[in-house]
Amino acid sequence: MSRILRLRKVSEEETEKIRKLASSRTQPARLVQRSRIIQLMLDNPELPAEEAGRLAGYKSKASGRRWVKCFNESGIKGLEDESRPGHPPTHSEAVRSSLVPVPWDISSSCGLWSDSNRLLRSEKEYISQTPLYGNG
Repeated sequence: MSRILRLRKVSEEETEKIRKLASSRTQPARLVQRSRIIQLMLDNPELPAEEAGRLAGYKSKASGRRWVKCFNESGIKGLEDESRPGHPPTHSEAVRSSLVPVPWDISSSCGLWSDSNRLLRSEKEYISQTPLYGNG
């Protein structure tokens, strides 16, 4: 049987921040869910971390324990996502910048519709002159 994991002593300032995070509608959902675990354990000190995780919406028993451990070690910073570097870029910045078109300025953005209309007119002219489609 695993040992019951308890919350470390939490300052009033941290308690206030946790409560704000746990009820936030603007912070990332993962951070809010993790803060909810800590808030549940603050409200009920006898609540095991596994049960707090379940009440916060996690399916795994280990999730509650993991986030309580992270909070105990690093405070609120421990509840935040770690950076994820992802796959390294395949092409250099110079190559990528040459491939991505530069946004238009306002004066040239009007040309898009006139270019489209010109293309449409030329297609209609082509179709009308082609024996298969038109009169020609």
